[in-house]
Amino acid sequence: MTTKDTLTHYDIVIIGGGPAGLSAALYAARSKKSVLVLEKETIGGQMMVTAVIENMPGGDNDPSVLAERMKEQAEHFGAVFRSAEVTAVDLAASPKRITLDEEVLEADAVILATGANPRKLGLENEEQYTGRGLGYCATCDGPFFAGLPIYVVGGGDAAFDESLYLATLSDQVTILYRGETPRATKLLQQRAKESGKIKVVLHTDVIALGGDMMLTSFVMRNNVTGEEKTVEGDFGLFIYIGMVPNTKLFADQIRVNEAGYIEAGEDTLTNLEGVYAAGDVRAKGVRQIVGALSDGATAAIAAGKYLDQLHR
Repeated sequence: MTTKDTLTHYDIVIIGGGPAGLSAALYAARSKKSVLVLEKETIGGQMMVTAVIENMPGGDNDPSVLAERMKEQAEHFGAVFRSAEVTAVDLAASPKRITLDEEVLEADAVILATGANPRKLGLENEEQYTGRGLGYCATCDGPFFAGLPIYVVGGGDAAFDESLYLATLSDQVTILYRGETPRATKLLQQRAKESGKIKVVLHTDVIALGGDMMLTSFVMRNNVTGEEKTVEGDFGLFIYIGMVPNTKLFADQIRVNEAGYIEAGEDTLTNLEGVYAAGDVRAKGVRQIVGALSDGATAAIAAGKYLDQLHR
């Protein structure tokens, strides 16, 4: 067998380099397993979309620093990281097969930590303002806009639920919904109404974003009358029009729910032996960094026990 840096076979391959994948890498490598982490974009995952992290116990406020520290800690115990896109997987095979373009890797266990991405508005400069006035996580970024006007785009449970949280930070919360009747449960709508702090504006689309380094303006349009209005100044804008789990690569091989999330319990076990799901890609109620870290540790420990039994 060649050196760890050039292995084509690993004990555990982790697909995804967000908090769940980083935590899994640390725990798996520390248990003396050969570990490869594959990440096609930026190490750190969704926590990199916010400018400052304040709700990570003991963590660094700078997400890039936090992610790098997590990576270095896993590397210290032998985990290998590669910037690569997985183009195909065979999770039912033994060993599992992971294809990167023309290269094929093998692993006895796979941890899926591919995460989920917020559904975007689709505006040209949306990425530019993400974490700079435009957010997708009220718990993460809401406190930065305490006392300021806050706008929430969406009409489902998430939009109303997060608006209720934001109403604890600001007396001026406005929900912008493109339809005529919000889809949120009646209970959440009633709570929003009773708060006295949340206003719902219907038939409204956000059609443009503006500002230099920070988001300082946006244009909303009534999709019935065509009337447009520009909001300017200091405010927060949060988007809750759904999440898109990154499961397209393997959804035909593993059990997922109607929304596309992997069906795995708190033990992170999937319906396939030797395959685990950790972090935002797993069907769960709360998606936060601390939860992803817990998932990663749980998956790595479970995978380690599986491998010990496999090689017994």
